[in-house]
Amino acid sequence: MAPAFCNELKGSLVLTDLFNKTPVMQVAEALMGADNVLSCSGAQIALRFPSQLGAEAAQPGGHLDGLA
Repeated sequence: MAPAFCNELKGSLVLTDLFNKTPVMQVAEALMGADNVLSCSGAQIALRFPSQLGAEAAQPGGHLDGLA
């Protein structure tokens, strides 16, 4: 399991509303159907740490949590 950061913010409205109260929620509903999208109840703070000096930098990538 990845380490967690800023646990005090995980359920804060400032983060969850980025999904729940913006067009992102509407876009998700348009793509998957209104009955197939749940409101966000928590967020993850994912930090990217620097590599060793002189090491080749890893390509940035992403992932989606919570998809079944």
